[in-house]
Amino acid sequence: MKSKTSKRLVAAILSICILFTTSTVYADKLTELRNQKNQAQTKASEKKDSVGSLNSQKEEIYSKIATLTSEIEKIDAQVDELEKQLNDLNNNIESTQKEIDALKENIDKNQEAFIKRVKAMYMNSKMGSVEVLLSSDDFNDFLSRASMMKFVAEYDKNILNDLKHDKLELDAKEAELKGKKASVEIAQKSLNNKIAELNFAVDEQNQLMEKISSEIEITENEINALEEKARSIDGEINKEQKRIAEAKAKAAAEARARQILKQKEAAAKAAAQAEANKKAEQNTSSQNTSSNSTPSYNDSSYGSGKLLWPVPSSHNITSYYGYRTHPIGGRANFHLGIDIAAPMGTSIHSASSGTVIHAAYTGSYGNLMKVQHDNGLVTYYAHCSSFIASVGQRVSAKQPIARIGSTGNSTGPHLHFEVRSGGAHMNPLNFVN
Repeated sequence: MKSKTSKRLVAAILSICILFTTSTVYADKLTELRNQKNQAQTKASEKKDSVGSLNSQKEEIYSKIATLTSEIEKIDAQVDELEKQLNDLNNNIESTQKEIDALKENIDKNQEAFIKRVKAMYMNSKMGSVEVLLSSDDFNDFLSRASMMKFVAEYDKNILNDLKHDKLELDAKEAELKGKKASVEIAQKSLNNKIAELNFAVDEQNQLMEKISSEIEITENEINALEEKARSIDGEINKEQKRIAEAKAKAAAEARARQILKQKEAAAKAAAQAEANKKAEQNTSSQNTSSNSTPSYNDSSYGSGKLLWPVPSSHNITSYYGYRTHPIGGRANFHLGIDIAAPMGTSIHSASSGTVIHAAYTGSYGNLMKVQHDNGLVTYYAHCSSFIASVGQRVSAKQPIARIGSTGNSTGPHLHFEVRSGGAHMNPLNFVN
């Protein structure tokens, strides 16, 4: 009997261990997958922040290029204006040069004529005043000729002076125009250099823009890869969760099957035990009838522990105190007492003298009776089909107080027996034989 019980206990413990081990392995894998997913999502988020920063840089570059382009356009307008001024200056210089050339030609002609007249006058001057006087018709003619010669000489001289003065003014004007042209050319060159610098800056910004755009493209591809990885891991997580659920369901089904098998075995043994007890009672009854004696509730056949065995007709323990796989829920839980299988309606006896303090339907316990004993212990009798004793009644050891049933959370007729002290549950086998 003890060997079979030990084997069942070992089998139950192994089932729990396998269930816990399987759950732990799957849980570890799930944790690893979730960590991988979180890492992928974190990296993707960081890279999205990086793309945001790069896009901000692109906006700044767009703004710089726009500013540079605007400056180039302004300077281009200034260069165009200077180009127009240069054209005007060149036209003025060309026009002035033509005037100077014409004036030079006129000066040369007048100077040549003046020289000829001076020579003629010089030659004529050898005649002297007497010759001029003698060749004159009268004195008035003489005066007229003398005045005319003087006037012509003065006139030629004035013309030459005026021409030279005009030439000086034109030379000054030409020099001024050339000076302006040189200044405009210097300004134009400076602006062209500035345009070249700005164009170089624009080229640099465009190159930087291309580099950033390339980085954004690479980073976005990495983000897509990370998000795809996260989705793939999600699929693996779903598969793993499904495998865990299937493994738990399988383990629970196997545990239920083992429990049902044990219950069937217990029921069969209980039936056999009941039949044997019935025959024994019949034999005892016939013996008692012949000896005219009455059985006592204080019979010492129950054992020598602090508490007596609550179901004298059955010692078939189907579930022990401690951790087990719940026969209904299929999950591991702590069993607060022991289960004793027996046929429906079998008498349940008080484990010691005391007072009934509870007798009512109580949740998963079903019909539950509690007895407060004189030694300070409280015993629980659960899943009863009916009560024999009532609340407040004083009962003695071995006195029938209820009957075996299957009320509450139960898979078959049995007694759930608990022992408590100060509200704390304890192993009943430490108190009964």
